[in-house]
Amino acid sequence: MAASIYLKIYPTDQKGSFFKGNSQVKTHKEWIEIFDLSHSFTQPVSSATRSSELGPSARCNHEGLEFKKYNDNASDNLIKACWIGQCLDAQICIYRSLGEASPVYKNNKSMMISMKKAYISDYTIEPTAEDGGTETVKLVYNYIQYAFAELDFSKGKLKSARQSIDWDWTTNEVTEKTPTW
Repeated sequence: MAASIYLKIYPTDQKGSFFKGNSQVKTHKEWIEIFDLSHSFTQPVSSATRSSELGPSARCNHEGLEFKKYNDNASDNLIKACWIGQCLDAQICIYRSLGEASPVYKNNKSMMISMKKAYISDYTIEPTAEDGGTETVKLVYNYIQYAFAELDFSKGKLKSARQSIDWDWTTNEVTEKTPTW
């Protein structure tokens, strides 16, 4: 199913000073449009001795959140933030169609990812003639929240319930807070 992904990224605690992208979508005007997103977690597992059961051997490894975008108005700000190690906050909104009952052109917000005290750890520019080039950006963070909406594919809409999980690097604690949307 098709998904539309938008990013709002800004210097920490300066939400009004976000890096303006080229999105013309009414609800995300000037946000950065993303066409690919990936994020992974790994849990090291081993046994203490040959006869003991397997178990986690350390805290979960959070890989950097990586996204791809086309070159746009935000490109220079993202490069500068990488070069100087600027501390950033970010919100990613993911919309998707909900089957035949909700046509592709009528997307619904199904997930939101919020990061605080994040840094751009990798930035790759891939200039090509097609679409003016692309960029791959990786964010590492001190705090992240994944918020999900329950989906009802039979009715083609979101259910009213929202749930979230949060993780804080400094405490290594997972909590369930009220989603920020």
